[in-house]
Amino acid sequence: MTSATQPQADLASLKNAIEGMSDGFALFDADDCLILCNRRYRDMYGYSERDARPRVHISELLQRHIEFNTVAQAGGEEVIQRRLEAFGKAAETFDLPLRDGQWVQVSDRKTADGGTVCIHVDITRLKRTEAALRNSQGHLQAVMDHTPAPITMKTLDGAYTLVNQAML
Repeated sequence: MTSATQPQADLASLKNAIEGMSDGFALFDADDCLILCNRRYRDMYGYSERDARPRVHISELLQRHIEFNTVAQAGGEEVIQRRLEAFGKAAETFDLPLRDGQWVQVSDRKTADGGTVCIHVDITRLKRTEAALRNSQGHLQAVMDHTPAPITMKTLDGAYTLVNQAML
């Protein structure tokens, strides 16, 4: 390989690496226009290649969320509007619930040239595990509260973590 073709080969390798990521990846320029994204990013939000084409502005992509009602929260339009207002201004990380039950953690970081790199991680399993844990804790507390004998749980340093009603 000649030194003239090395940068092209390096760029192709970088694009292949981005495409092979298990997380969604998107890179926007200083004008908030898409430079490139991977298939995982498009799949998470149902974007076609035409939707997520180079030079499309972030506002157009976010408008698709409103059109397809992809955000699960009531007031999805307000969520999208806040996202649009904050986009590209500073580093930001937040969890986004989608209408299909999936959860995505979005991490935006500024690049040295004023652009924004976005990593979108599917955290659905984590959110479901957290919900199951909260449910289990609630069941445990209910059992403890209906037990007539005093019950407590402490950490190794002596801090109480659970106390039932009989103990109070």
